[in-house]
Amino acid sequence: MSVHVNLDSTGVFYTVGISEEFDYKHYSLILETNVVIMLRDFYYKPHKMPSKKRSAVIELLLRNMGSDYVPGFGIFEASYHPLPYIRTAREEVYTQALKNLFAWEPEKIIRHATTTGEKLKNQPPKTPLNTKNTFLPMIKLNPMMASSYVSLLKIHSLNKGSSKTKRKDRSKLHLYEEFMNFQNEEIHIINGMESQLAFYYFLGSDSEKNTVSKFLKLGSPNINNISSACWDLFFLRLIQHNIHNGMEGIKDPKLVTSDKPLAEFFASNSSLKAIIDFGSSKVPFVIYSHEKKLDQETKNKLQEIQNKILLDIPKRFIKHKDDDTYDNIINKISELEHELTK
Repeated sequence: MSVHVNLDSTGVFYTVGISEEFDYKHYSLILETNVVIMLRDFYYKPHKMPSKKRSAVIELLLRNMGSDYVPGFGIFEASYHPLPYIRTAREEVYTQALKNLFAWEPEKIIRHATTTGEKLKNQPPKTPLNTKNTFLPMIKLNPMMASSYVSLLKIHSLNKGSSKTKRKDRSKLHLYEEFMNFQNEEIHIINGMESQLAFYYFLGSDSEKNTVSKFLKLGSPNINNISSACWDLFFLRLIQHNIHNGMEGIKDPKLVTSDKPLAEFFASNSSLKAIIDFGSSKVPFVIYSHEKKLDQETKNKLQEIQNKILLDIPKRFIKHKDDDTYDNIINKISELEHELTK
């Protein structure tokens, strides 16, 4: 797949580095949500796991003895519920399981795999997650995801709208331009990964479009799927951010995921050249890497879009200082969720 995206021997877990241009040995392992869930299942009910997944968990733990695991954000997504007392109870179940697993010696891990697991002392309330067509409560708990979530909602909105409109009236290039204008002029944030996803989907090759379609689950604008994709991008950003500005305790991180579309996307979209260093901050830069041969008219339009993005940097910077920027994004989220779920 790529030198910085490695699949384990069981074919379950991918370990993802920052870039094929920068190889390194990891110390911290950021665990995405599906990995956290499998670790919980292994702790409490290993005998009920499919043998392939059970073997994958054993390999992950044994190969990374001494590594620093970072499961917190994966636990947050896996445990999320609008009601705080339910969310807290779920988090305790995950935290206890993973804390103990990471402290076990190899022999105990191997023995545990043949047992019926540890007994769950306090079962969390089995209240189903009812988002009521909105993930705003979750976004407000993790505001770092707001601009990404609203951008993914916009891609789904444009895709939904284009399916109801004649192509001659809304070309793929027009849809991409509309997306970039939305980021530049309405939310005043250019998200590098989301821009590349939109580019691949609207203007890329068939394989690029299929990769994005699987990753974003385009075709059925389900906000649960959009939220899941948003979390995937959040995990990738954690790697990028911590290579440059490491959070306390995180060192040389890589991501562990079982999500193949996520690994495929990052394998083809992880250039360090796409990050501009401004000293105290790192700014994502949109790079039009693609397989499909573009005509001159499309190239000219892309250059026009890129020039406008660059020229408007001061304007976006000023907007970021406004107290109402976050509130504006929250309002846009509310509007787009309503549009996609009505």
